[in-house]
Amino acid sequence: SSELDNHKGSNSSKRRLSSSSLSNDSEAKRLSTLKEPEITPELTSLSDLPSLSSLQELFPTLSISLLSSTISKHQGSPDQLIDILLNLSFALSPSTNSKDSNSEAETELTPQKGKGKGKGKDDSYQKADDWERGLVYRLNHLTSFPPKANKGAVKLQDLVPPGLEKALLTSYKVDAEWLFDALPQLQTVPVILIHGESEALLVPKNCRAWSPKVGPYGCNHGKIFLFFTPNFLRFVVSTANLIQNDYEVKTQGLWAQDFPKISSKTPDEKGDLPELAKDFVRTLDDYLTRLSVPQNVRSQVVAYDFSGARVGLITSVPGSHTGSAINHYGHMKLRTFLSRYLSPKEGKTSSEKISYVCQFSSVGSLSTHWLEDEFLGSLSSGEKKGIQERRSGDLKLIWPSVDFVRKSFEGYLAGSSLCCTSSNMKPFFHKYLRRYETLLPDRGRSTPHIKSYFAVRSEDNETRSHEVSWVCLTSANLSKAAWGELQKKGSQLAIRNFEVGVLFLPQVLQKNSLKACEAPSSDDESVCVPIAFRVPAPSFTWKEMDSPWVADGSYSAPDSYGIKW
Repeated sequence: SSELDNHKGSNSSKRRLSSSSLSNDSEAKRLSTLKEPEITPELTSLSDLPSLSSLQELFPTLSISLLSSTISKHQGSPDQLIDILLNLSFALSPSTNSKDSNSEAETELTPQKGKGKGKGKDDSYQKADDWERGLVYRLNHLTSFPPKANKGAVKLQDLVPPGLEKALLTSYKVDAEWLFDALPQLQTVPVILIHGESEALLVPKNCRAWSPKVGPYGCNHGKIFLFFTPNFLRFVVSTANLIQNDYEVKTQGLWAQDFPKISSKTPDEKGDLPELAKDFVRTLDDYLTRLSVPQNVRSQVVAYDFSGARVGLITSVPGSHTGSAINHYGHMKLRTFLSRYLSPKEGKTSSEKISYVCQFSSVGSLSTHWLEDEFLGSLSSGEKKGIQERRSGDLKLIWPSVDFVRKSFEGYLAGSSLCCTSSNMKPFFHKYLRRYETLLPDRGRSTPHIKSYFAVRSEDNETRSHEVSWVCLTSANLSKAAWGELQKKGSQLAIRNFEVGVLFLPQVLQKNSLKACEAPSSDDESVCVPIAFRVPAPSFTWKEMDSPWVADGSYSAPDSYGIKW
């Protein structure tokens, strides 16, 4: 029920092999100049610690006297001491505690169109585009693919803002060596890295890494980045694991919004924030708390101004949630948002047909009741029609064919991260399945790892732009573990995974319409988010190569590397 993710290319030896085939000469030259990150040695006693001067290089915000005092008072293990120093470094970083003559000017910066200069340390916040202001999400930039494949796309390196002072990242799979090579900015600032790996990560000395506690069959699957700068906090939601193939070969979705530092002119937390922003802050703080992020770090996050939040934040956290908490997580949080923000006129009319299009990269063990009544009931909660009217014509499950995987850039190996076994490809939902075909032909060899859920209006046309009631970009695959399952006559919502997603609604975006197109854009009337696949999606013929991919299947036709599966 959790994502079975072999990612054979995620270890460093395979990464170097794939890097040689993916990178051009100039990129290889750039990589060769990057400093290899120092890996933390095993510390068995305090005498193994570096000198005070060396420690201060690692923690420049901590004075020699503070370092000395902290070490002398510490009675635990060396690793625990490093954790304490990292937390202190976060707490004392200048982005929240320092003041200078420009501080008031910096906090007054607001998102604007155009290229006007800001008065703070950098003007990137004032120059923010639609993506940085949270209006749209983008697809990832694919290395070595044609330019047309990357229309409106964003690189991993583009996520990191100038003036970075510290960072918090979460991901399921992590290749730490590749990550710190790809983002050298992370080598010189305090970093918290929360992952889902079963074993401890080898990380640079400036990084504190851990895996949160989950129950059986659960995992830490959410993928968010918090980048702290002097002027603003950049919050990123991604569908990609922190491994090279995920960002450079597979199709992913990336959303970001920059939130400015709070000033005296900013709405406070006592009731002046819009309801959406209050929920955004509460949800983010709760999610970080469940991940065991220290309170002093969380207090810095909520000290930013979230009054301009443009999306609903939907999270899943492991546990059995009862009472009002049922509506705080998973598909029940989605149901709550849609019921609250979709007005009656947004419901289905006699002249239009709304399709609920679900695209994902892993399928759990599902039941008819969960899919057709419980989950579809949440997807359609903004409408007035009953359960009996929500049937096969409304629900479309988008999934790659065997032939798509075979012809992909990675060949059959790509199927190891498209997690569905024959036992989970149950007959009852065959009627809902539709074939994944890329909307941009030049992106046709990139297998999807993005997870996107749409309510599409009148999809029965061949245009490349479709009006939608809402869009959800998330880490959550189609499983009870990710979205939750109602139990005990609906009095309990059971969730196994950590997941994070963002919900786009035209009412919240303050636009007249929301569209799904081949590239992100916005104007005064509408917002267009990118859709990775063709709508309406074609049906399967159920021949060998045009049948839904299952990871435990056997396929006689060789892929582009001559390999059979």
